[in-house]
Amino acid sequence: MEKTVSAVLVAAGSSTRMGFDKLSFDLGGETVLHRSIRAFAQCPQVTELVLVAGKNRDFVAQQAADCPKPVQIVAGGATRAESAKNGVLAAHGELVAVHDAARPFVSEQVITDALAEAEAMGAAAPAVAVKDTCLFYTSPSPRDRS
Repeated sequence: MEKTVSAVLVAAGSSTRMGFDKLSFDLGGETVLHRSIRAFAQCPQVTELVLVAGKNRDFVAQQAADCPKPVQIVAGGATRAESAKNGVLAAHGELVAVHDAARPFVSEQVITDALAEAEAMGAAAPAVAVKDTCLFYTSPSPRDRS
């Protein structure tokens, strides 16, 4: 890859739907946020991380303290979209990857593939196929009930 890459990790949410702070949840000795930071820090193409924080700025800074790449922390906005925009505007890379920091299991392969597609096409969004989550049940016909 010829371009510089900024990874914007949006970590400004309040986790109200979850009922507890997702970002500080322990995943076997590592928080969700730290795992997300590590995933992008270990990706060779990523040249800087921009962490978008809310009221949790001190926690975000603490979680990024051991990151080997340049890190900047910016303030989030009133909405998720505003927070992502604030991160993108602060980024210095020629390519910008935006990631929800509450999704800690992104692989280096997904990051690398998305960046390659974005470089080739101008934009990219990784996705997984939708899985059926509804089971359909057909009740027995009246003749089968006797």
